[in-house]
Amino acid sequence: FLYLWKPMKYAIALLWITLLSHSVFAIKIKQATVEVSRETDTVNIDFKNEMPLVKVKLGKKGKSYTFLIDTGAPTAISEEIADLINAPVDFEQSMNALKETKSTVTFVRVDSLLAGETTFKNLTAFVWNNKETRIISCLGIDGILGSNALNGVHHQMNWREGQIIFADKAKRFAQSHTEHHVKVHYVGVQKAPYLYSEKPHLFFLLDTGFNGYMDVSATHRKELLAKSYAQQINATYGNTSEGAFGISTPDTVYAIQLDSFRLAGQVIPKLVADAEEGVSAKIGNELMENYVLTFHPKRKKLWFKPHEKQDHLPEYRFGLSFFPINDTVRIASLDMHPPRGAEVLKTGMIVISANGYTFKQGSEMGCEWLTFLLNDIKDPDLSELKLEVEDPETGEIRTVVVERYPAPLYK
Repeated sequence: FLYLWKPMKYAIALLWITLLSHSVFAIKIKQATVEVSRETDTVNIDFKNEMPLVKVKLGKKGKSYTFLIDTGAPTAISEEIADLINAPVDFEQSMNALKETKSTVTFVRVDSLLAGETTFKNLTAFVWNNKETRIISCLGIDGILGSNALNGVHHQMNWREGQIIFADKAKRFAQSHTEHHVKVHYVGVQKAPYLYSEKPHLFFLLDTGFNGYMDVSATHRKELLAKSYAQQINATYGNTSEGAFGISTPDTVYAIQLDSFRLAGQVIPKLVADAEEGVSAKIGNELMENYVLTFHPKRKKLWFKPHEKQDHLPEYRFGLSFFPINDTVRIASLDMHPPRGAEVLKTGMIVISANGYTFKQGSEMGCEWLTFLLNDIKDPDLSELKLEVEDPETGEIRTVVVERYPAPLYK
């Protein structure tokens, strides 16, 4: 399987994987100086498909923008913002981008960025063409509040309550006996937070830019299965001939279930994870929603406080995912054991309409497909998908009705 909108992470990670894979020692991303105007500053978070979005203010007039909170990436601002605030260039870096082409990335200095009543000063940011990526454009994301900003301040993430809290001192967050802490390893030029699980012993990125539960690598999958830590429960194949943003979707993504996963003293039973080639292990927002996470960057510690009610199993719905490719909405992936109706579908098929939504194609393509994915398809009472699809090879158009999987599919 793939999460319905999991490829969005590739849109964001693409920048950072390319960035961090080349000329690493030549890049110096500065950590921000942070001022919290009160003892604690609670900032509200808006979630769209498990992605935490925060309003920030930039420039002399304090214009408001929407930023993604992403612990797995450095801070980024759009080209429009960089021009508007006349951000001075910190440095430029030449590197190999996709398809062996050369590109130059620009890092600028942001003098001041305000989130709530917390000010991030002298912040290095990557200049980013956010209009180029349709998902980012449709969501209206103007930039990223990354790890080089967050690591400069004590903070607490409570995704279930929709908030991030900044504090002037570590002692503002009193830890209780129900909380356990782990050591945080800050890795890479942007100092992204990594941590070890206790059982099995894995090194994970805690990634708020990832909207799923957990990902592991193909190598991890083989080791976990060999040591009987996990069992394979399903597999999904993607379209390898053309992928979004110039990268191919994985040939096969395996779903595995870890019978017992121990992290920060917490035992998580029957945890489902994706396993695929070319990814590092990471934990995403759907799993983090079960905890209050308190970061003490100076101490390099992270406290986990579990919520009373927890959900560690994703809900598998229709066994397929949609994604915009080349100004068309395509079927990006399919379960190898699809629900009834989906067996006639193929990856790469163009989705003309879904349950009454007609998706515009070509240069007129809008954001209707995203509205459908973020709202209607998550309706718990939705029992079937009625799709009108076109085979791009033959031009044949047909109507397909796909029944919903039980949710959750695996127990």
